[in-house]
Amino acid sequence: HDAEVAANPEMVLPDGNTVKFHSTLATVPPGPILFVGQEILDALPVHQFEYTSEGWRERLVDLDDGTGEQHFRFILSREETPAVKSFLRRRGAAVDEEAQEGVEGEGGAQEDKYNSGGALPGDQIEVCPMATALVQDVGNRIARSRGGALFIDYGGPYAFENSLRGFFRCRGGDGA
Repeated sequence: HDAEVAANPEMVLPDGNTVKFHSTLATVPPGPILFVGQEILDALPVHQFEYTSEGWRERLVDLDDGTGEQHFRFILSREETPAVKSFLRRRGAAVDEEAQEGVEGEGGAQEDKYNSGGALPGDQIEVCPMATALVQDVGNRIARSRGGALFIDYGGPYAFENSLRGFFRCRGGDGA
């Protein structure tokens, strides 16, 4: 889509008004804004995590040497990845690993460092830092210049399992 915008950044409507397209929010001129995003948040990349007896682990995509049609599979990280530490660390929790040694309690040292939120082994979540950043950027713009935003997402009142999809040459495939 960026190539289309670059090639034709303006469009004249039948009534003579002009619509200008922008690749980023930063290039939109100052002033009130109405931002409408349909399924845009779902189109952004995510990190997937699964709660284990060892705490949160990131779900990663690995090569599958099997003979099936799919040549990828999900695996869990053996240790906490930087994404686990960045996105799932409880606010105010100690960063120093040595400070956590010997901490006991209902959930042990792991519970003290990370908020399981009542998660049970096998529970999964997705975190989309780009969606958070986009919504914050839009909110900051509205706070400065007035306006509004509407984010539309079609989904059910429940979590979907294995909603991750891959695309190659505009053709979608099932999750790994």
